[in-house]
Amino acid sequence: TGKAWPRFGSILIEGFPYLECEVDYACKKEMTCTVTDFLTLRTRLAFLNSAAAMEVAPKVADLMAKSLGWSRRERNRQLAEAQK
Repeated sequence: TGKAWPRFGSILIEGFPYLECEVDYACKKEMTCTVTDFLTLRTRLAFLNSAAAMEVAPKVADLMAKSLGWSRRERNRQLAEAQK
C-alpha cells in the first residue's frame, strides 16, 4: 500500500478510523445489539461528530441486520431509534 500504517478493510465513513468489519466484530464479540450502542459506546462517533453518525447510521443498521439476522422491520426500528 505504500503507507507506514496500512489499513485493510472497507472504511465505514470517510475521515474516521472505523471499518465496516468492526460492526460485525462488535455484534459477535462485544454483544452490541443496537445501532445506538455501536455509534455511542463502541465507536463514540455520535459524540465526536453527530452529523457523521447520522450519515453512517443506515449503513451500520444494514451491517448489523446482516450480522444479527434482523428483519427489515427490526432494522428500520433500530435506525429510527438511533436517529432520535
